[in-house]
Formats: sequence, C-alpha cells, structure tokens
Amino acid sequence: MMGFFFDSFDAAKCKTNIKLSCNRINLLRTKKLQVIDRQRREIATLLQTDKTDLARVKSEHVIREQGIADGLDILSAMADLLLARFPLVEKAKKGQPCVPDIVELVKTIIWAAPRSDIKELELVAKQLKLKYGDDFAKDAENNGESCVNERVLFYLSYRTPPYHEIQKCLAGIARQHGVPWAEDAPDPVEVDGFAPTAPLSDPPPPSSNPSFSQAPP
Repeated sequence: MMGFFFDSFDAAKCKTNIKLSCNRINLLRTKKLQVIDRQRREIATLLQTDKTDLARVKSEHVIREQGIADGLDILSAMADLLLARFPLVEKAKKGQPCVPDIVELVKTIIWAAPRSDIKELELVAKQLKLKYGDDFAKDAENNGESCVNERVLFYLSYRTPPYHEIQKCLAGIARQHGVPWAEDAPDPVEVDGFAPTAPLSDPPPPSSNPSFSQAPP
C-alpha cells in the first residue's frame, strides 16, 4: 500500500524548517568560530616554540573551518531572505518555473544542504525539490546554470589551501598574538610542472544577482 503514497510539497513544513535552519546555522557557525579561536591560540604557541611545520599543518584546518563559517554566514542570510520572499514559493502553481527573484536562493540552499551538516536545511531542500521538480533539483545539485551563489560555492567546496594562503594565515596569527615570526620559507618549487599546492583564486565578490543583493520587497 505504501507505493500509493507520494510526498508532496508542504508549505507550512518548509517555512518552519527554514526558520529552524536559520537558528541552527547560526549556532553551528558560532561553535566553529569558538573552535577556530582556540586553534589559532594553539598555532600561536607552536610558532612561538619554533614548531612551524606543525603550525602549517594545523593552519590548513583553521582555513577550511573559517571558510565553512563564512559560507554559513552567507547561507544564513540567504535563508532569511527566502523566508521573507516565501510567498513567491507558496503562490507558484505546480509545474510553474521558479521565479527569477528567488532562483539563486532556492538553488543555493538545495546545493548547500547536504554540505551543511544541518538536518533542518536538508528538509528545506527536500521540500524545494518537491516544489520545483527533479530537473530543477538536479540542475541545482550540479550548479548546471551557475545559479548557486559563488561565495557559498567557494567556501563550502572542499579544497586544499594553497601555500601562500597558509603563510598568510600564519602571519595573521603571529600578529594577533604578538609572536615574532617571519615568513622566511620560500614558495614551493615547481618540479617537472608539478607544484605541491596549486594556487587558487580569492573568494569571488558578493553576488550581483538581484535575488540576493537587494532587500526583500
């Protein structure tokens, strides 16, 4: 008998989980920032005791966690904005495409949900997939039309921090904690076209997409 029952979009459930997601995102971000602060103090101690190699290893984790925290900050703002524009979701009839004012918001949440470790956001993504259909959902998951917010994409994608970013992180920690430390290590030397870590670009600037950059109507 269960085969005769199918999930359908539930506006009230979706809206409730967006609200819960905003709280959970902010709690998770706060927790990550507390951990980052503790780890930065540990790295400062390593630099002070001339354990630079170990400090570099630990700084990679700090860089990744800081990126996730920054991504969560943007994601929280986007969830808030989607909540403000939720009538645009509710009013859309079955089969109608997602309106341009919320495409970036919806697709970013669908893409980011499985990377966020936030159950409530995954429930929101599930509801949005039910609302807009499989093709829309697959496009969001693959960022097929490049509609996912670029900064969220950058911060929540797993990457190995490039060498210059690690050095910059260590220098910042040293300045913050008053530790005398010089960036005296040379950049990794490329051998036969291979470098230990390929440089990556800085995070993209804030999105110019009207669906996120403008205030709610």
